[in-house]
Amino acid sequence: MVLNISSSTILVMFVAFLMPVLLAYKSYFYGRGSYAFLNKSNIECIQGVCLILILFHQVIERVSHPDLILQFLQTLGTGALAVYLFLVGVEFRKFSIQANRLIKKRMFQRAIRLFLMFVSGNVLMGLVQIYLGEEVSLFEILQHTIMGQFLDGSQASLIVTLFVFYLLMGFTQNIKILSLFGLLAGWPGIFVMVGMWVARYQKVVFMILRKHLLNLSLICGILLLLSISWNFLLPIASVLGIMVVLMKVQFKSKVFKLVKQLSVPLYVLQLPLLYLVFYSSEPKDSMFVLVTIGLNLMLILIFRVMLLTEFKSYDKVKYN
Repeated sequence: MVLNISSSTILVMFVAFLMPVLLAYKSYFYGRGSYAFLNKSNIECIQGVCLILILFHQVIERVSHPDLILQFLQTLGTGALAVYLFLVGVEFRKFSIQANRLIKKRMFQRAIRLFLMFVSGNVLMGLVQIYLGEEVSLFEILQHTIMGQFLDGSQASLIVTLFVFYLLMGFTQNIKILSLFGLLAGWPGIFVMVGMWVARYQKVVFMILRKHLLNLSLICGILLLLSISWNFLLPIASVLGIMVVLMKVQFKSKVFKLVKQLSVPLYVLQLPLLYLVFYSSEPKDSMFVLVTIGLNLMLILIFRVMLLTEFKSYDKVKYN
């Protein structure tokens, strides 16, 4: 099944105007010689923005005949995934320097909870498809989940990558071993590893960026232009561009910080709601849609509590 959306005006207005306004609120440029770079606030805000673009990518993948604007926004989702995972790698490195058994235990717990969230999302997706008149078996749900796919066959790249690194960090915090076995996550795992190495040599990276900021900005612009023909360059340009931007900006948006906190449940639970809303066209379905939205919000709140309790004892980790 595919979605049928005739206009992309609202989506473009949100991405091009509303999102920048929300991101800029209470944020500011540095002009006093001080820098935030990869601090906690910047990481959370950028990850929130990236998650929204990733969700839009999921929606546009299911549009029957996307126009050029939607195709462009869909392409942005690929770069957003690379940036999101790059920043995940930065966060992983900040925790991995505390090499103790409790950190490893927490990583295993996060892997288990991530898997349960993904299973819950696919089960809910199965219930939605059954409601819409399709035949779905429990074996099919388990098969897609184990293969790291949503029930419609699309890849859950974010879930797979996070799951692989949670498991790896449950066994070791050695960055070289993590870099080697992180390739099991495919190309998204590469950007997690890049983030970990950048965090390890953050002072060196910072000095290089500070010294060659203009040149690197020009290189980033050239890569973005070349990515029109060679799409594989877009994730590289996106990561480099974010590092250049974060050299001069301190982001404070509470909206995107909240989105980041809810990133996994939003990513997992968006598709069931999406299918239900766009394929339930009869008037009698309206109440069912409202009930489903309520259930999704309840699940998201539960998942939020689960996520916020993770690493609660480690909030005092120093962010440079």
